[in-house]
Amino acid sequence: IPKTPGNLVLMDRVRRTRQVAVGTFFVSAPGKRSLPLMGPIMDEDGQIRSFLRVTVDLDWLDRQVNRIAIPDEAVLLVMDGQGHELARNPQSADWPGGTPAPELEQTLLGKGDFYGEVKGNDGISRYYSIAKVRANEELLVVMKIRLTAIYGPSRRQLALNLAGLGGVGLLVFGLTWLGSERYFRHPLSRLIATADKLALGNLRARSGLKYSGEIGVLAQSFDQMADTLERDQERERQAAEREAARLRRLKQLSELSMMLSGDPTAVLERLCGMIGEIFGVRGVCLSEVADSQLIFRAMYLKGKIISNGGGFPMEGTPCANVVASKEIQIYQGVQEAFPRATYLRNHKASSWCGFPSIDSQGKVVATTCLVDDKPRDFSDEDKQILQVLGQRIAAEFERAGSLAERARMEEKLRENERRLEEAQHMAGLGSYAGDAVTGLMEWSDEMYRIYEVDPALGTPGLDIVLARTHPDDRALVRSKYEELSTGNGRFDVEHRLIMP
Repeated sequence: IPKTPGNLVLMDRVRRTRQVAVGTFFVSAPGKRSLPLMGPIMDEDGQIRSFLRVTVDLDWLDRQVNRIAIPDEAVLLVMDGQGHELARNPQSADWPGGTPAPELEQTLLGKGDFYGEVKGNDGISRYYSIAKVRANEELLVVMKIRLTAIYGPSRRQLALNLAGLGGVGLLVFGLTWLGSERYFRHPLSRLIATADKLALGNLRARSGLKYSGEIGVLAQSFDQMADTLERDQERERQAAEREAARLRRLKQLSELSMMLSGDPTAVLERLCGMIGEIFGVRGVCLSEVADSQLIFRAMYLKGKIISNGGGFPMEGTPCANVVASKEIQIYQGVQEAFPRATYLRNHKASSWCGFPSIDSQGKVVATTCLVDDKPRDFSDEDKQILQVLGQRIAAEFERAGSLAERARMEEKLRENERRLEEAQHMAGLGSYAGDAVTGLMEWSDEMYRIYEVDPALGTPGLDIVLARTHPDDRALVRSKYEELSTGNGRFDVEHRLIMP
């Protein structure tokens, strides 16, 4: 990586935070805008050994963002921590990538994750949803939509019904001069008071009148209208919550790709917990496939992580179908479909979703199941997320295998070194490796014993050898060592030792 000022700043931030750092966008070629990112590459001990620098084409990012379907009159933004718009859906000639965002959006940067109604400088109220992507909180996803787009249909229906109510109300009010307080004026006052509450946004307001007589028929129609408005608003609220949940899931997946590193067991446990949190289910079970057995590697149950929960035969469980098909499987009423799977009864499972983790050889190495005690639907987007998570889990299993193989090789090497030491001690032979230029050496234990040198004195050198060599033989020994530095890598010499 070239050590430019910008790259040095990113390296320093990565060292301090140990996370991906996002730089400032720049123009890399005429009309081509780019965004630099840099992340750490760590060894097994969690130490940063090198850096990975990636440049994102903002035109490509803008195209990807514009593939996302959003509601009418909504705007989806990707912004950096300095308030620049990096991508925008829908696209706008007034706001190309890299342009400073509108003043209102910039004022919201310091709020962190934020959901709520904000009135703009143009006097228009909008609903904002802001989620910070965990890369030193330097990237933000912003969704905004006019409140009129959310509540407009309900308010129009309310206005029409209230207008009709007003006309009928005038007619009934005229009749109050001929009728009594009990039959006309009091019920009409109740209807008008309820209409005022609805107009103020309280869609739970009802007349509370009996549905008898002319006023009763009017009250019934009025309450039915309020029921419809409340249902419409509830549907719109649920849609807004689903959109907010989708943004939260996108944020959590971004965190997942940037945060998870270190011991594979800890990573699998964190993955298991994140799946439970993202999908809001009662339990998640991540199991390794070992022939016909499933071995629990991590479990998420009611917000807690359980490690190494044992195992059970795979036959007769829905996991067997996941392994056989290598595809996501979803079951409603799962206990009835798999009566032999006792763990389903133990967890009062109603809905069940399982997905495979397939390694680079095409083998299913793990299954992960999501269990809930109530019916649960999984959308196409949910399934895509689960497929991505399945690939991540498979990568961790392969990494764990590589680390285990490395540990076995290191243990074998240590065992061979131990046996060599034993053989040298029994034969009275020593061995060393040295640098002919610096004169520094590495001695075996038997060499220390032969030369009667304490290993605690430090790294031995040629001076120690010459100090123990008979004075008449020192010139010969020194000349043989000098031959090594000229390129002759082998010599045989016999000399005498003098011990202190």
